[in-house]
Amino acid sequence: MKKNIFIGILILLMACLFSTYLFAAGWTNSTSNIDFTPSQNVSIYWDSGTNQQNYAIGSKHTAGNRVYATTSATSNIYYQENDSWKGTAGSSLSVTMPSAGAADNSTDFNGWDSL
Repeated sequence: MKKNIFIGILILLMACLFSTYLFAAGWTNSTSNIDFTPSQNVSIYWDSGTNQQNYAIGSKHTAGNRVYATTSATSNIYYQENDSWKGTAGSSLSVTMPSAGAADNSTDFNGWDSL
């Protein structure tokens, strides 16, 4: 069930990436930069390629201990887990998110696990 909800959020994020409201890559807790409202305490990460054909998206719930991410070049959902991340937003973590369009075999996913 949680995986289905996350996939739904990812689909919404992909729609946002191709909208005219694209901003610089990074984490946000603000709904002023995106076209939808994520659940309370959810940080969203996004990055798009210069041609806006490739993307990377991710999320982190403040109460959780996992960061999730995927890109346009993979059908996998990846995560990193650390109990010290509980109570923190995505923007305050030292997680290196994958770049837009990173493939499964990319070094961008070193240290990430697949669901």
